Amino acid sequence: MSWKKVPQLAGYELLERLGAGARGTIHKARDRQTKRVVAIKHLVRRSAEDERFIAQAENELRVSQRVSHASIRRCYGVVRDRSWLRTRQLFLLMEYVEGRTLDHWRFGSWGELLEVFVSLARGLAAMHDAGYVHADIKPSNVLVVGGTREVKIIDLGQSCPIGHRKDRVQGTPDYMAPEQVLREPLDERTDVFNLGATMYSLLTGRVFETSMPGTPGTAGRIALQSRRGSRPPQEVNPDVPLALSRLVMACCAAGRESRPRTMAQVVSRLDLLRGRDRRGRRRSARHDREAGSRNHPWRGVAGASG
Repeated sequence: MSWKKVPQLAGYELLERLGAGARGTIHKARDRQTKRVVAIKHLVRRSAEDERFIAQAENELRVSQRVSHASIRRCYGVVRDRSWLRTRQLFLLMEYVEGRTLDHWRFGSWGELLEVFVSLARGLAAMHDAGYVHADIKPSNVLVVGGTREVKIIDLGQSCPIGHRKDRVQGTPDYMAPEQVLREPLDERTDVFNLGATMYSLLTGRVFETSMPGTPGTAGRIALQSRRGSRPPQEVNPDVPLALSRLVMACCAAGRESRPRTMAQVVSRLDLLRGRDRRGRRRSARHDREAGSRNHPWRGVAGASG
């Protein structure tokens, strides 16, 4: 469907199509009265299967309104088009963010990447404080604003209360924790695993071997796999500091009892690494001035722009 053919939502002017996902499209729009620019997720019910996507959009609004943090994208409300007491289409009004997802963001230094990791972990900690697990953290569900490097966690549709057991497997292959595959109760350590797998992919350019085959339609053949191929990040990319490599592998531990217990613990360890990075950069800058060296301490980091 062309974005120009999307039904106009009363009071809003569609500006451009931002993207498309499962059963829906997202558009940039302007409130005609307040002039505020928003993002609108538009979902259409074409079959009974679409009900779960509409339910996820409603869940995204509900969770967003219960979690207040700068790193969580806000949702303002929903507009439903009903027919015979059934939602025919739904418009979810969201905060518009001018940024790129982590899988398309190019960072210029190791310190920038650590800043993003810390902001992401703090946003997840805020969700946990409010009693929710995101349950689908991955690079494409994190937006980074260009110059400010502000982080926005998006797509809260699969979020659930801490301790909730889902009635079906939900998540993204390559990032799912074992308990998601086994449909066990989810808790803070589920997001710790998802975050660890996200950091692994950004540090190494590879995905962490998780517990679910990535082939569509294989839900009936879900099985735990060994992790023999998941080498520590430092072995894949020697520029990754050993302490960060160890943290990532701890986050990705198969048994949740072996992971950091809370996101606050992850934030604390990342903050220590940021402190070391700042001290290292100061020492390097002093060395560069004294020796005229052009080397950069973070040169060679996966994804670095130069």
